[in-house]
Amino acid sequence: MSFRYTQALDSDPNDPEIVACVARIIAFLGRDDDTALELAERSTELSPNFALAWNHRGWVNMNCGRPAEALASLERTLALSPRDPMEYDTLTAMAWARFALRDYQRSVDLAKRATQLNPRFSSTWRMLAAALAASDQVEKAVEAARHVLVIEPSFRISNLRQRFRFQYPDGVRESYELALRATGLPD
Repeated sequence: MSFRYTQALDSDPNDPEIVACVARIIAFLGRDDDTALELAERSTELSPNFALAWNHRGWVNMNCGRPAEALASLERTLALSPRDPMEYDTLTAMAWARFALRDYQRSVDLAKRATQLNPRFSSTWRMLAAALAASDQVEKAVEAARHVLVIEPSFRISNLRQRFRFQYPDGVRESYELALRATGLPD
């Protein structure tokens, strides 16, 4: 763990928000899955009714290749905070988890809801495009891909591996990239 993460945790190791945020950062960067998972779990133990901690725990599980566990945490997030202004973030993570579980239509439904809540979150549009393509709705997938390029004009599929260090279950990364290619997004 880097000094900055340690410094944040040292400032208040029992603050569930700090613990949850550090867990999500570590998982997002793909540095140390065990530590990220441990911190994410600890954050929800420190404050079992803190929706943000459950949201971060969901993303941590998704980033660490545990989509079923991610869904359980993210569903808890929505139950604890049904009017959360960051709901699009939770729905996006749920769409990723559903895609990883090969439940493409449910992934589409979740990503559509998320794009309605925040039409400028490119991660949601990428997931929507991939899920639509994977569920053989190619025309709609191409339209969703156009939104990706409006938000992120320099987007390239080939850059995904450097940008995101998710631990995908077997074959999911390949399915995701193949689906994005089917939309016409640049490689």
